[in-house]
Amino acid sequence: MADLDRRTPITPDTIFDVGSVSKQFTATAVLLPAEKGNLSISDPLLKHLPGLPARSVTLAQVLLVHHRKAGLWLPTGGHVEVGEDPADTVRREAPEE
Repeated sequence: MADLDRRTPITPDTIFDVGSVSKQFTATAVLLPAEKGNLSISDPLLKHLPGLPARSVTLAQVLLVHHRKAGLWLPTGGHVEVGEDPADTVRREAPEE
């Protein structure tokens, strides 16, 4: 059920908040291309998401502090709209420097 209280069934259009599961997707999205030599985890995030209004954080830092933040801005709690490019979500949710 999509909503137990309202007894709303799950449909193909049901949207779920994936929460912390995104950490595994982030790691996979970075480490698979890194393993193939298509990017380096020492690359700045801005190399792959140009125009991102955030600090010059490396991909390795994103992986290491994804759940803690450690003083870095990382996208948490933002929601990707259906059909929206995830890079646009990051740009929308990131604080201005």
